[in-house]
Amino acid sequence: MLIALSGCGPKTARLSGKVTLAGQPVPSAEIEFAPVNDPTKNYRGLTIASGDYQVDYGSAGGLPLGEYRVTITIHVTQSGALLPEGEAGLAMKSSGQAIQRRYVLNLTVDKSTQVDLNLDTAQLEGA
Repeated sequence: MLIALSGCGPKTARLSGKVTLAGQPVPSAEIEFAPVNDPTKNYRGLTIASGDYQVDYGSAGGLPLGEYRVTITIHVTQSGALLPEGEAGLAMKSSGQAIQRRYVLNLTVDKSTQVDLNLDTAQLEGA
């Protein structure tokens, strides 16, 4: 007897990696993974001080497999430097001294893996 097993195997993937810009880690970057086939859904997170992130989404354990549009939002000073961490950076954001930059790239999620997100190779929105 032959049994077809369609749809078996992992349906999610855990991602981790580092967000960098000009070779430097980007702390407090906001990351959004939006499925290309359903952009109304999205998965969000923040990088930690070292620029590292991890996607370990809810009870499913990771992102659903598929194609994603990844948007990384950072804040920089008027001169283009990354904001300082902690209260100093938050104060600059709330006082209008920070500039928001959004970077976009496409990503295929097909297995659990390490995926570093280099903003130097991403598309800067509005540029």
